[in-house]
Amino acid sequence: MKGSNKGGTTDRTKADRGTPSTGQEADPATGLTGRLLLDSREVGRLLGCGRSLVFQLIAQGELPTVRIGRLVRVPRHALEAWIALRTEAPALQPWDQLGFAGVRRRARRRT
Repeated sequence: MKGSNKGGTTDRTKADRGTPSTGQEADPATGLTGRLLLDSREVGRLLGCGRSLVFQLIAQGELPTVRIGRLVRVPRHALEAWIALRTEAPALQPWDQLGFAGVRRRARRRT
């Protein structure tokens, strides 16, 4: 009989064999759910880098982590804070520092 086996459970399709459903929709842009703890693949996807670099950052103590037994996870809010701390503001020009932001400098006329 197709779709069942001796144990009384139905066969699962390949699409069903992924991670267990958490009842949360995945973000179409990143493919991530709104989970609190992220694994290395998810962190790499969010940072735009590979898993190797994520593991390197974790080993160096750069990324904040939570250990659950042998599992190493990065809290989503801590990753967002980590990114915010390392985000550099654009360099200001001397006239911006004096309060002339948005004021265009005139080009000098040649005589």
